[in-house]
Amino acid sequence: MALGPQQAALGDLLGTWDVDIVLSDGAKPAQHSKGKAEYSWVITGRWLGCHLTGTMLGFPYEEFTILGYDSYAKNIVEVAVESLDNSMLLSRGPTSGPNQAVTALYGELDEYTAGVLHSPYKVVLKNIDRDHHVTTILGFDSGGNEVRKVEFTFSRAHSP
Repeated sequence: MALGPQQAALGDLLGTWDVDIVLSDGAKPAQHSKGKAEYSWVITGRWLGCHLTGTMLGFPYEEFTILGYDSYAKNIVEVAVESLDNSMLLSRGPTSGPNQAVTALYGELDEYTAGVLHSPYKVVLKNIDRDHHVTTILGFDSGGNEVRKVEFTFSRAHSP
């Protein structure tokens, strides 16, 4: 299948990023930490990988995400694994174009701390500008209201 503008737009993320991490559940004060992320092609021009390292909950944290555009389904697709648990998150959502400022993806996760399987979640990818973007992971409370779980704010690292 031919590559399109959505795949080309992923190339804008290539490089090293400083990451501010905010972990919250709505009930307790937010916890802030820092990290670094490196975006590189997993499959050139098609699938982008992001290796993020930092701290979360006072522990070393590592996450690997694969991000791409499924031309057939016309969806942004994200798969993520991380060091705090053994689950894999798969989320997807439609996009209206390569320069879309905000994209919402949806999936299910297992909340091992609450003993809940297949809990729905939402990922919001927000492009601020070429040097800044934000990924927010939202859960839902018992009333169906969105609750921010974690937010990653990426700022392009600049060479000294």
